[in-house]
Amino acid sequence: MKTLFKNATIIPGVNPPPADSPTCMVIEDDRIVYVGTETDLPTDPVDHEVDLNGKKVLPGFIDGWPASRTRRGGTISRDATTGLPSGLLGEAAAVTYVWPHVARVSTPEEKLAYIRHAVRAYNAAGYTGMIEMATDENLWTTMQQLRAREPVSIRLAAHWIITPSQDETVVLRQVDRAIALHREYNRTTSPDFRIAGIKIICDGIVDACTAALLEPYASTGTTCGPLWDPTLLRTVVAKADAAGLQCALHAIGDQTVRLAIDTLEACTATSNSGSKRHRIEHLELTHPTDSARLAQLGITASIQPVHADPAILRAWPQLLGEARCRRAFAYAEFLRHGAPLAIGTDSPTAPHGALRNLYTATTRRSARDPALDDVFNPAFALTLLEAVVAATAGSAYSCFDEDRTGTLAAGKLADFVVLDMPRGWEAGGLLEAEVLETWFAGRRVFERGG
Repeated sequence: MKTLFKNATIIPGVNPPPADSPTCMVIEDDRIVYVGTETDLPTDPVDHEVDLNGKKVLPGFIDGWPASRTRRGGTISRDATTGLPSGLLGEAAAVTYVWPHVARVSTPEEKLAYIRHAVRAYNAAGYTGMIEMATDENLWTTMQQLRAREPVSIRLAAHWIITPSQDETVVLRQVDRAIALHREYNRTTSPDFRIAGIKIICDGIVDACTAALLEPYASTGTTCGPLWDPTLLRTVVAKADAAGLQCALHAIGDQTVRLAIDTLEACTATSNSGSKRHRIEHLELTHPTDSARLAQLGITASIQPVHADPAILRAWPQLLGEARCRRAFAYAEFLRHGAPLAIGTDSPTAPHGALRNLYTATTRRSARDPALDDVFNPAFALTLLEAVVAATAGSAYSCFDEDRTGTLAAGKLADFVVLDMPRGWEAGGLLEAEVLETWFAGRRVFERGG
């Protein structure tokens, strides 16, 4: 079946944009067959015509980082009087204790319902793909069961979570499991449901003073080291790289960012199998020297603008000092140096909405509290087109899917989103914008009010 979408403002997801702004698109079954102006529209008959009345059409968003900001440890708060657990779990404790418990007590049908709900929510937010960053046996098995039962309207490139251990054998056994799954589920054998690589959490977060910094925290005069021994980290990354896996290293503090870059540099220097497009997650505080190295080594800067929201950064000047705060979330600098950029949300520990995420990336203002006047490091703001490209084409490139998804062009899969942007194509209006429709492989999988 062939459908013409006309009278639209089409943003193909490329930068620079086309000289002639596209206004119409034709899809046939699951593929795009034409993107351009009505003047050059092929004369072949179509089965349906859809007048979009000037609405915006973008590539489907690909969440470059939905997962958990977990790490080894965590805290279980206790009542000051009784000493008994208060019910408040901090940091990794929620994942270490609660999530495994929920997995154990939930029935198979309940687990499938959780995934269905998540896919519907993502489609409603304009997503057609995700790069999952905390995949384990429980999630993988549930996704397999769901896909065996019914179509799933999200493309999944998953990273197997590697849990830290002082025992090298225990760690490498986890890598072996990821390698085995990757051999069975990869870009060739299972492009829409695959193991892309491994995920390694290398430090904590600034707010808890557990992100490893090059200089001590201003608030305490102390710092901490990364979670991984550098030698063991290098061994793990080298093993995964040699097997064709992509490595995603969580690094928030500038000391850990440097460790991650050093590790990936050493790995790629000895690899004979070409670029794996390894990636570093978060990069919330990056030394200028290391910012430039990302591009030099072809490392994807995987960023989550939702964490640059001024409403949640009020403690940072006290924790880091004003000078270091001015180095935080240096997105535009990464791009200026030429690093590949992929935007994600860090869901479910942060809101998954794509438009709110792009709002903070481009305005450096708060999507959580729009009335807040604070603007956090505006010099590092992305343009609206840069942010959209990073959330679509950039994410597709980061997982080797750019030949199929991420942009709107003839031959690509018909994954796209229709937006209502009342204030037009401007970053400041993103909080008022709405996802009207989401299309996955040529099928409408979400319609607002439908």
